[in-house]
Amino acid sequence: VLQSYVLLHLQDPLSALLSANELLTQPEVSNSHKAWAHIYAAEALINLDRITDAVEHLHPPMIHDLVSVLPSQVRDMIAVSVWAKAA
Repeated sequence: VLQSYVLLHLQDPLSALLSANELLTQPEVSNSHKAWAHIYAAEALINLDRITDAVEHLHPPMIHDLVSVLPSQVRDMIAVSVWAKAA
């Protein structure tokens, strides 16, 4: 997840997207990491002008399912990030 974050800040959305998608294919990834990977994938897609694809990564029920078991502070951080990207 950190790699995607860094790549986004280095203005390399394609590499960030590839990194996030690679993480999402891993079977033993925590829900927290999956949620952040979806958020970073969406941000990368937005930067690549692929808004429709980005929306799929920010689908509220999916994000809710991933973060519902996390501590409330982490849920709040993810919620703010998702809504900021969607706005």
